[in-house]
Amino acid sequence: MAEKKKGFVLADALAGVSNLDTAVPGREQIEYIDPAYIKPDERNFYALDGIKELAANIEFAGLQQPIRLRPDPDAEGSYVILSGHRRFAALEQLRKEDPQRWALYPCIVERESAGGEAAAALQELKLIYANSDTRKMSSADLAKQAERVEMLLYELKEAGVEFPGRMRDHVAEACKVSKSKLARLKVIRENLDGEIKKQWEAGKLNESEAYNLAKLAPEHRAVIWAKKGNNSWNYAGAQAVEQYGKRLRKVDKSAAPDAIPDICPVGCCANLEQRREASLTDSIYWDSRCEQCCHGCPDIGTCKYACPGLADEIEKAKQAKKAERKAQKERVAEVNRPTIELLTQLWRRFGALLSVGGMDLEELKRKCAVWRTPIDNQKFMALANGEKAPTVSDPTPLGWYVGKDGIKVLLDLANALGCSVDYLLCRTDEPQPAVPVSETVISFEKPQWNTGKPGVIGSYYCQVNIGSDQEKKLLNDAFWWDGKSWLFKRDGADINSPVVSWWPLPDAEA
Repeated sequence: MAEKKKGFVLADALAGVSNLDTAVPGREQIEYIDPAYIKPDERNFYALDGIKELAANIEFAGLQQPIRLRPDPDAEGSYVILSGHRRFAALEQLRKEDPQRWALYPCIVERESAGGEAAAALQELKLIYANSDTRKMSSADLAKQAERVEMLLYELKEAGVEFPGRMRDHVAEACKVSKSKLARLKVIRENLDGEIKKQWEAGKLNESEAYNLAKLAPEHRAVIWAKKGNNSWNYAGAQAVEQYGKRLRKVDKSAAPDAIPDICPVGCCANLEQRREASLTDSIYWDSRCEQCCHGCPDIGTCKYACPGLADEIEKAKQAKKAERKAQKERVAEVNRPTIELLTQLWRRFGALLSVGGMDLEELKRKCAVWRTPIDNQKFMALANGEKAPTVSDPTPLGWYVGKDGIKVLLDLANALGCSVDYLLCRTDEPQPAVPVSETVISFEKPQWNTGKPGVIGSYYCQVNIGSDQEKKLLNDAFWWDGKSWLFKRDGADINSPVVSWWPLPDAEA
């Protein structure tokens, strides 16, 4: 059986460069260097985050790992940071608070050895290789790391180091990422620019969204970003970018001179930019009408993106839409007409009865203890006086009805206004006087109100004072007399209110 071919391993590939002496002769020595002579490497691609927390840790426990430097080739006596940019930033923050304590920073200087530029490249490559296991990096940081690794590997190759296979495999191995991810990051790095790239590098645009944007044509990417901006993909994310890209390609295809239908009166698409923008307004889950010519579109009369070359068609559609709205309004008015007439009649009668009785709304409320108007006083009186025409959404003036209180509300209103319930409900045009409940049930003689205590146990229709001796407030209702007290019903609780007058109700069985 053939032996399985071993994949490329960076450590094995670098085994042949052992003659590049990157170590400092003898034991490494810590040197204390004035930070004025230290500067960060402009090529550093690692994010400088968590500086405040790192500074607090260093202040408490000291600097556990010195900063690694290399001599600055452009300034004698100065140094460039090779490793430790975050530590340097944290020490700079501490030095502002206590310059005497942090006047010098502990460092290890990587002196140039026999390997020259190749040795320096190899040393930096080894540091990146080690950091790939210890750092948690964003996709933007990984892209910058991959770019730097590729450059270092090419430097080593130019120095005579031979790397078998493809360069992409070596970069993926050094960065410890898959080759497919490395390819995506390269597309993003090479295609994105401007504000979109800044948002990706700041971590405000995830890798999938950035990759889908990077695959688009520059003009399509600009349209999507201008219309949607950042943080506007919701949960759809990369899927939204992909769908918008497909739409824009369809719009462009339909706008090509050889794709314009013969029926289009314009003959060519002079509305490409508008249609591109309009195609992004619809949901990503269905096709956009703007992927086709505006001619014949049912929304052409109301769409702000409609082609200006179809002005006559747009105007005609607008007039048709206007006529349709008018017809619809008339149909709705006809359907609602009986309801409006009923509401108008109810409110007019309420207003007339209030006027005849010399009452205002507050007095009516006092006479009907359970009655509550469904609207505020100002609107109530405006409707009752005919100052405001009712609409189908306006309530009737009969109040809120809750369970068993509904019938009593109608009776209270009829008694207070001096009319019949039939008149309130528009069943008659004659405002007949109030009729006691007993007469509508069974009665041959008009009952008379009595005072004092009844001589017979039974059910009575009573007037009860629920107010005070100084200001009476009468409530009409049926109660039970047990020979000693007035009860809510037989064997019920005492009503605890004085009965002003009463008349007997007929026996239930009779």
